[in-house]
Amino acid sequence: MSVLLALCKAEYEYAASNDEELSIEENQLLYVLENDDPEWWKVKVKAPAGEYDENAPTGLVPASYLVPVEPLKQVKATYAYDPQTEEELAVDEDEDVYLFETSPDWVLVGKTAGHGVGYIPAAWIEEAQGETYEEAAEEYEAPQAAAISLPPPAPTPPPAPAVPAFFTTAN
Repeated sequence: MSVLLALCKAEYEYAASNDEELSIEENQLLYVLENDDPEWWKVKVKAPAGEYDENAPTGLVPASYLVPVEPLKQVKATYAYDPQTEEELAVDEDEDVYLFETSPDWVLVGKTAGHGVGYIPAAWIEEAQGETYEEAAEEYEAPQAAAISLPPPAPTPPPAPAVPAFFTTAN
């Protein structure tokens, strides 16, 4: 089972030029599988949230095209977890991890020390104030979008004046 080293986002689109490379789209989420070469990293396409794709495309992409994904926050694993698939992460009880993505059953987390990202059960994390993710999700109210006040549209310019007849020349 390979280790997912990090979660990155493609900053630019890239078209593969051979079979070892992977075409990527701007803002596409990718797992870093190998980063030994400073110029080319082996990555795997991340499946949409809540889905698992063991046959997701993998390949080399320019390392300079990738940026790390910022975590939502730091949480604590309340239990040790042993992964069952390559997209799950081994964590120790009371280990601090970064939270990247949430769903009702699983959360995507990353190691705060060292490398590694993957899923663990959502019920096995604790918020900074000691409540579980499920308790926090029940209490959470999504922020309301602020009303945006737009300026009134610019007035339509008046039509161009007609050319008076005495300015036209008749031959």
